[in-house]
Order: sequence, then structure tokens, then C-alpha cells
Amino acid sequence: MKILMGILLMLVSGIAHAITVVGACPVTAGTLTLSVTQPHSSCVSPCTIFYDATASTDSGLTGTQTVTQDVTFTWNFGDTLASGTGTWSQGNPNFNSKNVATGIVAAHMYQTQGRDTKYTTTVSATDGTNTAICGLGATAFEPTTSNGFPTTATICQAAASTPVAGVGGCPSGAAVSNSASEGTNVSSAMSGKRVLFKCGDSFSGAVTAGGTKFSIGAYGSCVGTQTSRPIFSGTITVSSSAVDGRVADIDFESPGTYAIFENGAPGGVSPGPMTFYNLNSNNAAAAFSYGWGHEWALIGNQMQNLGTGQEGVFVNYAENQCINNSTAYNCGGSPSFININYQALIGNSFNGASTAAGFETVRISACRMCVVNNNLIENAGGSSYAVLKFHSGNTFNSQVGWVGQYTEYVEISDNVFTGNSGAQLVEVCPQNAQNDERLRLVVVERNLFTDGAGSNKSIALSAVNATTRDNVFSAGTNIHISVAKRGVEWTGTAGAPSDTSAPELVEIYNNTCNGGANCASFSTAGWTGPGSNSIAMNNLMFNAGGGTVVGTGGSGNTISNNTTTVTANPSFTNGSGLLNRVSDFKPTANFTGATNVPVFFDAVGVTWVSGAYDLGAVHH
Repeated sequence: MKILMGILLMLVSGIAHAITVVGACPVTAGTLTLSVTQPHSSCVSPCTIFYDATASTDSGLTGTQTVTQDVTFTWNFGDTLASGTGTWSQGNPNFNSKNVATGIVAAHMYQTQGRDTKYTTTVSATDGTNTAICGLGATAFEPTTSNGFPTTATICQAAASTPVAGVGGCPSGAAVSNSASEGTNVSSAMSGKRVLFKCGDSFSGAVTAGGTKFSIGAYGSCVGTQTSRPIFSGTITVSSSAVDGRVADIDFESPGTYAIFENGAPGGVSPGPMTFYNLNSNNAAAAFSYGWGHEWALIGNQMQNLGTGQEGVFVNYAENQCINNSTAYNCGGSPSFININYQALIGNSFNGASTAAGFETVRISACRMCVVNNNLIENAGGSSYAVLKFHSGNTFNSQVGWVGQYTEYVEISDNVFTGNSGAQLVEVCPQNAQNDERLRLVVVERNLFTDGAGSNKSIALSAVNATTRDNVFSAGTNIHISVAKRGVEWTGTAGAPSDTSAPELVEIYNNTCNGGANCASFSTAGWTGPGSNSIAMNNLMFNAGGGTVVGTGGSGNTISNNTTTVTANPSFTNGSGLLNRVSDFKPTANFTGATNVPVFFDAVGVTWVSGAYDLGAVHH
């Protein structure tokens, strides 16, 4: 809602001078052409549909500007049912509607309520002068209809008694099963089948799930809640050939090594689409771990109490790979990569708190068109690990070179990152100093970083054409935004383009930093080279003990219109001193001196008006 209000305000204020009516994409407004695609436009509920605006263009952008960084995309998914009318309970509480999103790529989980349902998603793109708007259709099929799992294609399974179809949430006409084994009805060959487990019952025995169009869920009063979900003590392994699956409403209690697992292997294929919704993982070595996937979505899940030192959530751990299993640049000839496109982590609570050391809470090893929105991600294990590690790996075959596929088109927004970590709370950068890994076109916006023990940097950013804007950083980290080169990235691969100055072309706009020695820094900062040819503007910093808003280093950087006196108190509006929400950081003093930048909304969805920008993430 705040986004749509912002669009209206923007149009009224005259920022957008060319407007189109809602219609089919692509749409052109002045120099801006909005082009949107969907890898799929229909699915069986509950399911996730991705929206991709990466083909959009804007000839009015100048210099090093890109559409990903400098055009703002806002999405309304047109979902008036429960899956669209509520708010996410995790992440930024000031920007958490389930029905809206921002970024060049977006995703939404649709959940029907008794019938097949059609939706119209509206997307607006603005570059500050032109605004283009278009609509796309999506259809979610009700599971009990002919497009889902009608009558005996649905099986109700209970552990202690035989279910009765049409009673207690078991659909009318469904088949019934009395068994405490997870594998009685779940298998790698369950095409066209839905298995619903009774709320409150316990089931054991690890299983492999797969096929074309399948579903695993619950029946009874626990559906959609976090109370009395069916308890699984065994892992669900997703078959590498799985197509169009969903798992929902299950509580994994001490399920062995993993709760959900998929084992990508060289020369293999990536399963998908897959939606995992309202799952709990407790006392697993890893909650969600998969080698490759395309159109995988983790929505509204919980994880806590990791065990044996593995990443809690490990997305695409098999990393960027060639279908022919080559380790050479561009796969040794014509590039043909394993499909890792479209990943979504939305509305989850991932807490890696554990006595075991040696893991990230969430690690994403490779992704194209990826969204990480409205999550609470906290407490990594050990002194060398981040709560979120986002990189572009090539290590499954132990090669140090680059196969030619970027991690790119990434939106990380409205999350809360907090708790214990290693030197970096969040890493968006190569994973180490040995592998040639390449990231570009990443936007990090409206997140709250609250550092715990161990952190020296709130976010380490080593990428090309990346933006950090409207974020709030709170606590005593030495450097909040570190733009520096890690290791050998952008070099060292035979036949590949080399750029030894990476990272560069980074935009750092309108962030608020409460504490720390630097709000941002382009210095080496303990790594192998400084960031260059980047911009830092409109950032607000307060530290009563002093410090520097932007640490210098590198070459070609533009640093201007930031806080002039970091010891001057901006008197944030939260009088309690808790400062645990983005809106708590609304300044009432020392916020002047900003200039126009390509950021059109603040961290709570209020429109920045041309000529009336403030310093920091939140309007005064």
C-alpha cells in the first residue's frame, strides 16, 4: 500500500512526466521501456510465480547507470486472498505487505481458498522522469479441482487412526491411509499425487519425493498455522528430476542431517519449480539444502537449533556449473549452464543459534534473478561466518576459474540481519581469496543491520554495479558498508574478461549509520584492494565518539553530500532507545545537506520529492 501511495504521490508531484495506462507488457514511456516476463504464469496452490523485468531498457540513463540500480520497479500482485492481504511477521515491519514488492525481479506465493483464481499483477517502473506501468496475469489452481489433485489423487494419511474423507479437513473423495511411515505414500514417482498428513500426528522414515506435479502437506486445523503441524523425524529428499512440487505445513523435529535436501551432481539437472511453505526445522544439521534448483521458493518458514556445523540454509551448493561438466570458461565452447534461475527467500525466520561452530545461517552459492525479502536472519556459528553469505561459486568440481555465469539480478530488501557472526555480518562477495567469482547487478535496500558479537563489517560488498540504499545500520561495527576486493575475483580465468579493479560502479545512497568508525569505506579494509569508480551520497552517520562517514581509498570515487559532523546527534524519534525498527531512525535534527539521487522511496515507503531529499534512510 505504501508503494502504491508513493507512486500516486510521485505522479502528482510531477516527477514522472510520461505515464502509460495499464496494459500488456512491454510498455514504453519516453526513454523507458518496461518489459516483463514470467517463467510460468500458472501453478497449483500453494505455489510461487516469479516476475522478471531484466529485459527492460532506458536510453535516458547516463554514464555507468544501469536499469537494475537506477530504475525503481514496484509490484502489486493483485492478491486479495489471505496470501496477499496480510503482512510478513519477519524483516522490516515498516515495509512488509505480502501483496507488494520492489526490485527488477519479484516473486509471490499464491494460495487459493476453494476455487481456481486469476490475478493481475501490476508493475510500475520509474527513472524519476518517466513512469511505465503494465499488468500481467497469473492463475493459481485450487488443489481439489481438475487442474490440481481431485478425489483419489489426494491421499489423507494419519498415524494413529484411519482418516475419513470429508471429515476433519480431509477432502471429500480423497483416498485414506493409516500409517506412521513418511514413505507409505511419498516416493520419487508421485506424479499427479497429493499426500496430506494429519495435524498433530508424528511420522518417521526418510523419503525421496519427486515426479511431475506433486504436493506434500497437512490436513486439519493446523494448516497455515505454526501449531500442531504433522511432525516428521526423517528427511525429505527432493529428486533431481522433480518438476512442479510443493511441501507445506510440516514440522521437522530432529530429522537427521537435513529437513529438505536435494543432491545436485556434475552433469545433472536442476529440479523445479518448487515451493516450500510454513515448514519448521528444529535440531537439524541443515534445514534446507539443495545442489541446484530453478524457481525454488522458501516462504514463511522457521529454522532454529542447528546441530553439526553445516549451513542452515544452503541454496545452490553445487554452484555455477556447465551442463557438459566442463570447468573451463564458457564451458569450453558454447556456454550451456545448469539452470539456477529464480530463487526466493521471503518471510522466513532463520536462526542459526547453536553450540556447533562452522556455518553460515543462510548461504546462497549462486543465483540469477534472486530475491531475499522480509526475512529475519541471525546468529551464525563460529568466528568466521556470516548470517548471510551471497556469492558466486565454482567449487563443486574444485576449479578456481570462472565458467562464465554471473550471480546477477539480485534484490535483497526489507530483512533484519542480526546476532553473532564472524568479521562480516553479511557478505555479498566471492567466498574466498582463491576462486575467480563474479557478482554484478545487486540491490540491497531497506534492510536493518544490527550487529552482534564478532562483526567488524555490517556488509562486505565486492561486486560490480551494486547498490546499497535506504538501509539502517545500528551498533558499533567498525565499517558498516565495506566496498573492497576479496582475493582473485575478476582475474585468473583463461579466456575470460579480466578487471583487476573490481569491485566498482557501486552506489551507496541514503543509508543511516548509528555508530561505527565508518558508515561506508572504499579502503582495502583488510582485503586485497579498494573499491573504485563508485558513489557515496546522502548518507547520515551519528557516532558521539567520532568517525568518518566515508573512508577513502581506490580511485574515481564520488563522495559528497553526506553528514558533515558525525558527532552531531540527529535525535532519532524512538525515545526508548531500543532502535529495533527502521522507522525508529527518523531524524529530527542534522538531516540536511542531501541532493537528488536515483532513489525514489525511503525505507518506510515515503516518496522522496525532487529537491527535498534528506540525509539517511528515513524522511524527517
